[in-house]
Amino acid sequence: MTTQDSLSRYFVDQGLFPEGSTMDDWLGSRWYRIGGVPVFPIVGKIKHSLILHDVHHVVTGYDTSWKGEFELAGWELGSGGCAGHLVFWFDRLFALALGLIITPLRTLRAARRGLRERNLYRLDSSQVLASDIAEIRRYVAS
Repeated sequence: MTTQDSLSRYFVDQGLFPEGSTMDDWLGSRWYRIGGVPVFPIVGKIKHSLILHDVHHVVTGYDTSWKGEFELAGWELGSGGCAGHLVFWFDRLFALALGLIITPLRTLRAARRGLRERNLYRLDSSQVLASDIAEIRRYVAS
């Protein structure tokens, strides 16, 4: 199964989009949302950052709730940071700070896990989406 297929399935399973939704439906919403709240527009490099971020949800198992976002922020920063994805550095640092206040143990556990893994921010999002999800999981775990 491709990473793109897995990501689409994840969105449906999380209740973010109805069955049969496409990647265009997701990215066409034009706003990156956390907990249903629009945070920033999906344009340019942010689109690629967002794709990689959402694939991180799939491979780590952290959900899209606020607590899941705090955990994912800890994991993403622990697993190497956001590379050249400047907006995501700010977003992830802010989420990490909130996570350390609201759910410190879960956030720290996720950051510690990240120290043993690596994230996808240094890869091309289109290549990641075209890859087999098992291959991406192995990459992250190595």
